[in-house]
Amino acid sequence: MNNLHPLPKKRFRVLFISFSYVIDVYQSKLKACFETGSVEVALLSPAFWKFPEWQRIFYLKKKYPEIKIYPANIYIFNGRGGAFLYPVFTLIKAFLDFKPEIVYVEQEIFSLATFEIALIAHVLKIPMAIFCWENVDKKLFILRKWTRNFVLRTACFITPGNQDAAYLLEKWGYNGPMEILPQIGVDTNLFLPKLRRKKEKFCIGYVGRLVYEKGIDLIFRAAESLYNQGYDFKIVICGDGPYRYKLEQLAKDLLIINNIDWLGEIKHDDIPIAMAQLDILILPSRTMPNWKEQFGHVLVEAMAMGIPVIGSSSGAIPTVIGRDDMIFTENNFSGLSEIIKRILIDPNLMDQLIEFGHENVEKKYTDKSIANSLVSVFKKIAANA
Repeated sequence: MNNLHPLPKKRFRVLFISFSYVIDVYQSKLKACFETGSVEVALLSPAFWKFPEWQRIFYLKKKYPEIKIYPANIYIFNGRGGAFLYPVFTLIKAFLDFKPEIVYVEQEIFSLATFEIALIAHVLKIPMAIFCWENVDKKLFILRKWTRNFVLRTACFITPGNQDAAYLLEKWGYNGPMEILPQIGVDTNLFLPKLRRKKEKFCIGYVGRLVYEKGIDLIFRAAESLYNQGYDFKIVICGDGPYRYKLEQLAKDLLIINNIDWLGEIKHDDIPIAMAQLDILILPSRTMPNWKEQFGHVLVEAMAMGIPVIGSSSGAIPTVIGRDDMIFTENNFSGLSEIIKRILIDPNLMDQLIEFGHENVEKKYTDKSIANSLVSVFKKIAANA
């Protein structure tokens, strides 16, 4: 009788490179990739990163022992995703030490850092795949167009984060394999339905930066209309930003300031607790000449917690929400108020939306589901290497 145990399945090595993972809650996706049993995972990321939109600096932490970390000190153009470069020594050290079989860069195609990594991957003949968000065709100088084209020629696979990004890749001349995938999933161990609690008053709200393009003013105008029709609810605003003063002034002008709780800036680890106050989360973004919503991560976080979501027609929001009846045309606060009203008067609709949100997240947006899809991409790359 043969008592030999089967040999363990060999994992192939994938080096992730991105500044996104200085936000340590996002590293749960990397852990989920490791837990598939198919890959060894390493991360090269800035040792610290300035997020100008939040006016905060995040420092890289090693959250999971399974993930090997290579911190890179970025001093010049820190916080400018398209302009910074990784220290060459740090890059070379990570490549030689970890010996990746695939490099996965999560950064803009036109980024100088992506070009830098593409050069090294090309010289070392290591397959490079890219995740990108770009969904607006910005004007680039000739040299930047050349670096972008080099990156596109070097990439063996691209995972655009939304359909608009996929269209742009084709427009720019990329004809290689690609698959639309979200960058970051939702950690369902963190965003739990049980965190929600009964409240004295129905509550609608927003979580995110307080900037004009996020359209928070539309929530206020829709609320004023509903208050005038006799509906009663509270508004919770989680976040801060340069638009807060104007929003406060608008709330005073509309005579709704006393109906609003301003929670200010929320740490990432505390977002589930703040979000638990909401009965509905609204993302009313408006498209600008150089920006439109790329995903809207708060949408999947809310759905994971059993909070129905409403969004505008900007960018990827309709795709993420997955229900046309929860989408209103950009800048149309009357359309937003009608959707809120339908939820307020129909408890059955509320229950349907909660169930739909859970199913939508479980199917497409958990760390596990995204990791499985991503590892499937890595297997395709490894098979063709």
